[in-house]
Amino acid sequence: MTIVSTVLAGLTLLMAGVVVAHLRNGDGISEMAPAAVTALAAVGYVVTLAGVSP
Repeated sequence: MTIVSTVLAGLTLLMAGVVVAHLRNGDGISEMAPAAVTALAAVGYVVTLAGVSP
């Protein structure tokens, strides 16, 4: 894994934790949306890198 994919994997875990915290606090979708979108973008990028890297 490169440093970029490692950082993005960490960002993915961080954003997943943020979404869980929002769920536990009973926040609405509008409060969770930025974290969820960021997590999905990071997951997509890490999956893309994993598929391209040898």
